Amino acid sequence: MKKMWTIDEYEVWFSESAGNKIRELLPLYYKVGAKGVFDSGVIRRNKKNLELYRKSVEIFNKEELSAVTYDDDAYPELLKEIFDPPYILYYKGSLPSNDDCCCAVVGARKATSYGKDMAFRTGYALGSGGAVVVSGMAVGADSCAHTGCLEAGGRTAAVLGTGVDASAKVTSRKLFDRILEGGGCVMSEFAPGIPGLSHNYPRRNRIISGMCRAVVVTEAAKRSGTSITAGLALEQGRDVYAIPGNINSVMSEGTNLLIKDGAIPLLSCESICEELGLAASKMEKTGSDIGGLGPAETEIYNAVRKSGSISIGELCSETGKTHTEVNCILTILEIKGIVSRKMGKLMLR
Repeated sequence: MKKMWTIDEYEVWFSESAGNKIRELLPLYYKVGAKGVFDSGVIRRNKKNLELYRKSVEIFNKEELSAVTYDDDAYPELLKEIFDPPYILYYKGSLPSNDDCCCAVVGARKATSYGKDMAFRTGYALGSGGAVVVSGMAVGADSCAHTGCLEAGGRTAAVLGTGVDASAKVTSRKLFDRILEGGGCVMSEFAPGIPGLSHNYPRRNRIISGMCRAVVVTEAAKRSGTSITAGLALEQGRDVYAIPGNINSVMSEGTNLLIKDGAIPLLSCESICEELGLAASKMEKTGSDIGGLGPAETEIYNAVRKSGSISIGELCSETGKTHTEVNCILTILEIKGIVSRKMGKLMLR
């Protein structure tokens, strides 16, 4: 039976401290509440942390953040199945519903241009097919996956290793805002005001995989956080897909080993929709028709048209955009059949 719930420092403490004992502690929690669990001493407690958690509650109320608990109908059903689900999820935006098909797309922070392209294309295909793309909003592959989904008009969810409040040091505040504007959400098990400590991210990764039906690994080194996420997904009984990479590339060692060990090879980004039973991706070429381009796409198109032949570095200098931003936009223009790459240069088709 769901209890009436109001957030306070003891509720925050319980969610932060229960860890892998959450299922064992829930009966006691339902009986005596979070403060009762704290007073019982059944798990380690630090009264100094209560002051920190009081500040978290103040931020939560001041910024009008949202939260969902394990007992709530809106809590992700698949996440409830994992060994150690968080009791509270804090979020901004709109949580995916339990009717949505969520798919994680993860890859390297220091992704190669190939890895970024695969992440963007996979995110685009899934967003086009109606899935919710889940990733960690880190630099590299994560940001490209979110952006690809948004470019396709889809919804995406970012799971942070910090709180979701305004003080969070996110990679891109612009992407943060765009995810919310696109009907998605930014979420975390960490209370408002909690910084991004190194040990937060492995914990965060279990949520990325745990709330999804499947995980797509676009690029990964042999020993990396991405490979850890894939391992967690397998432990949780999720399907793991891996995109094959260059056997001479260190950044493809992880994905190629995953395939060797039984991960499902994804031989085209679009095929993930078929694998998940989604609508066919709309990722099709449209000839040289440039109608319907957004402002950023038009800016890149005009720069390529003006020069006749231009490198990515030159495009970055001319437009003031980052290498990642330019690559993402170029991928869209390539998909639409507007530009092509030859000998390291971009030109109109």
